[in-house]
Amino acid sequence: MAKRITAALFVPDDSQTLAQRFAQLYQYLHRKSLKRCPLSRKRPFMNSGSIKRILVVDDDVGLMRVIREALTSFLRCEVDTSPNPEYGFELALTKTYDLLIFDFSMPMIDGAMLFFLIGRVYNHAEPPRIVPPLLLVTGRGDEKRAQELLKEAGVRGLIAKPFVINRMIEKVKECLPGIESAVSTKVMLWSL
Repeated sequence: MAKRITAALFVPDDSQTLAQRFAQLYQYLHRKSLKRCPLSRKRPFMNSGSIKRILVVDDDVGLMRVIREALTSFLRCEVDTSPNPEYGFELALTKTYDLLIFDFSMPMIDGAMLFFLIGRVYNHAEPPRIVPPLLLVTGRGDEKRAQELLKEAGVRGLIAKPFVINRMIEKVKECLPGIESAVSTKVMLWSL
């Protein structure tokens, strides 16, 4: 089937310009690439020199998608997501991130333990890797353990649910001072 579609795109047609045919090919390839990795969303056509990479791990898939969409809409960044802490751990080991955003309470491995494990592996790597800062998202912000985690090295903040997207965007900007805004308009208030 791919041969037939690809061949159809490059068959000379008087009504289509070369640019239109390339646009169709791009759309076809872009759709195929999104089917291969449905948990990752990247903003296309950006200058890669200033793009920050963020990993979001949250077992609440709906909230994770809202966070991803907000970050990619308002900030110049690439966001990888995972509802599974084990897969998030694999992503953190195979890619380099500037910021980690983890849910505090997830089944089996919570966000704090995941951060601790990533830190241990990074510190024992050859050469040692820099552990990115962590933002924790939690529904239990007043819990004693969550407050104690704020004193740990590398933990930059705690975002209590429900939260306003503006607050999360501001926390990300605090953690990544060089991150650029993707839009020049003010961030809309979205309440979760």
